[in-house]
Formats: sequence, structure tokens, C-alpha cells
Amino acid sequence: MSALLFDTSVYIPILRDENFARAFRPRYLRGLPLTYCSSVVIEELLAGVRTLRHRRQAAVSYAYRQCGMTSLANRSIERLIMA
Repeated sequence: MSALLFDTSVYIPILRDENFARAFRPRYLRGLPLTYCSSVVIEELLAGVRTLRHRRQAAVSYAYRQCGMTSLANRSIERLIMA
């Protein structure tokens, strides 16, 4: 089975719209084991976040991704969605 890659255009509404985030959670959790979070998405999240908490979580994801720890980067992004 191939990996999933969600674009930043999915993550930003999750951060900004609680209703969208709540509706998207089941879909994200279903695909989490196959989800790949690219460094480009994390960079764009860093540029687009509005709160300090979101900035910190995106920065942690970036650090994990840069170290090759993609599963930890995915878990960090999951925290953004589950917030």
C-alpha cells in the first residue's frame, strides 16, 4: 500500500477551523499509519501558523523530519490536528 501525503492546504484549515478539524480527524486517524509528512509541508506550516503553540508543534515536526524521524514528525502533526 502506498503512503498518503496531505498538502498544506489541508493542514492550515485544520489549524484555523475547529469544525473542519473535527470533521477531518476520523479520516486522518484512519490513514495515520500510511501518512507521510514532507519537509515542504512542515516548512509551509511554520510560515502559516498563527499561534505560538502551533508554531512550536510545527517546529518540533520540522526537527523530527530533518533528523529522518518521519513517524515522530507525523505524531507531532497529529497533535496539531487533535488539539
